[in-house]
Amino acid sequence: MKRSFTLMLAAFLMLMTNFVWGQTRNEASITFSEQGYTNAQSLDGIPIVLDNSITIQFDKNTGSTAPAYYNTGTAARLYGGNTLTITPASGCTITSMTLTFSSASNVGTLSASTGTYSLNSTTGTWTGSSTAPIVITNTASSGHARLKILSVTYSAGGTPSVATPTFSPAAGTYTTAQNVTISCETSGATIYYTTDGTAPTTSSSVYSSPIAISTTTTVKAMGVKAGMSNSSVATAVYNFPAVYATIAAWKAEHTAASSVVSSISGDLTAVFQNGNSLYVQDATGGLLIYGNLGKTYSNGDVISGGISGTSTLYNGTIEFIPTSTFPDGVAGTAVQPTVVTVAEILADYSTYADRLVKIEGITFDSDHTFATNNTAGRTATFTQSNSTMTCFDSFKVLAGVEVTEGENADIIGLVGCYVNATNDTKQIFPRSANDIIEQVIP
Repeated sequence: MKRSFTLMLAAFLMLMTNFVWGQTRNEASITFSEQGYTNAQSLDGIPIVLDNSITIQFDKNTGSTAPAYYNTGTAARLYGGNTLTITPASGCTITSMTLTFSSASNVGTLSASTGTYSLNSTTGTWTGSSTAPIVITNTASSGHARLKILSVTYSAGGTPSVATPTFSPAAGTYTTAQNVTISCETSGATIYYTTDGTAPTTSSSVYSSPIAISTTTTVKAMGVKAGMSNSSVATAVYNFPAVYATIAAWKAEHTAASSVVSSISGDLTAVFQNGNSLYVQDATGGLLIYGNLGKTYSNGDVISGGISGTSTLYNGTIEFIPTSTFPDGVAGTAVQPTVVTVAEILADYSTYADRLVKIEGITFDSDHTFATNNTAGRTATFTQSNSTMTCFDSFKVLAGVEVTEGENADIIGLVGCYVNATNDTKQIFPRSANDIIEQVIP
């Protein structure tokens, strides 16, 4: 019995020795926010090399929308019908994968062509053993998965690879200069890097000390060591946005949608928040910030420390789209509406856009009961001294409110517009039913 056990132990040790020396366990990963993608950049049909052994590719497949990268969620979006194919090189076996999503509500309904896929909150896990391409399909009929990070574990015969270099601080948007440190877990590895966005080679600069960065820069790095395969190329994009002191200065340079990040450095005062819409003002003008800020602001809260974001154009209004965490608000003095006339708004819309105003002595042009079921139900026109504007229930707070033709009233709200190929209508958005104030004439 003792001899039999000894032989079995020897055989097991020989098997394990062959495995250890004949196979290497490697991991290849990609963080999509660190690849330098622009907002809404298509990823359809483009091979993405994770390292020398793993390549991935997104495809539209049967979906109606092509896969793309978006700043919202800082993730690659895999829409219904889209596929993600993970392909190992010859001699490699994929044994597991981890998919990290931006939120539990954006994980899709994923299935794999082989192996087992499971989901736990924001983490998807694939297990199995495959030397062939693995196709992951989003079978959902609507919505999309927001994939932030993909990590692939695989075994390969032959030479092990150098660990992928890492960066500190991490890629992101910064308003002050950064000293970027590059490190590699493989002892004795030499790190080669570039700062112009090109892939590093052994002819590139050798890393020896932190890299000072103060303008938008893409850093790429690769680890090299004799007797080992070169690491995969690590990428980090450091954005240093153009900085504007005031809302007016920012608006002057942003008249169309742009994925380029910029900042407003001056203090801003919150005026009104409704869902994803936050209106702010400074001494130079008003601004609509649109996005899930994860914070609640009250009228008068001061937002200091600067904000960063991109711009979009929606129905004629330039909106600020956040790309970084907003500062907390500090209670201050509530903003009071500026008294203006319809004629002043029509003649100088840019001055009053997105600001809280009060228009006195208006008359509604017809009887109307506000309703939220359609655009017409949310719209009523009014006149002041022969100049006409539209009251639009943008925040859906006026349902059931009745106005009467010829009724004298004051109206308070945020100034906006509706512009398309055939219309250019200036509007005011009341914050509540209390913003329409009837004037009783004795």
